[in-house]
Amino acid sequence: MIAMTLVGAAMGATLWFLAWTVLPARVNHAVTLGRIDAARATSAASTLVPGRTAAGRFDAVKVRVGRRAESAFRRRGITLGKLRQDLAILNRTL
Repeated sequence: MIAMTLVGAAMGATLWFLAWTVLPARVNHAVTLGRIDAARATSAASTLVPGRTAAGRFDAVKVRVGRRAESAFRRRGITLGKLRQDLAILNRTL
């Protein structure tokens, strides 16, 4: 009887440990938004640095590809609502 109790306790502890290590922790949304704001502030500051023309070359290409993809999605009836909401938080366009 004692052996079965100890085996049950060991199995329970093992299952608890596995659940604790495998399942993700809860996300604090305020911290996540703070990280997004901090990343956006540093990226905005880095874009103001003079002499960054290599990234500027690809901006026009990204805009053209984005517009084509958006029109292709629209023709097929795909709205990408969730993606648009996520990008709105970051002040980015599709």
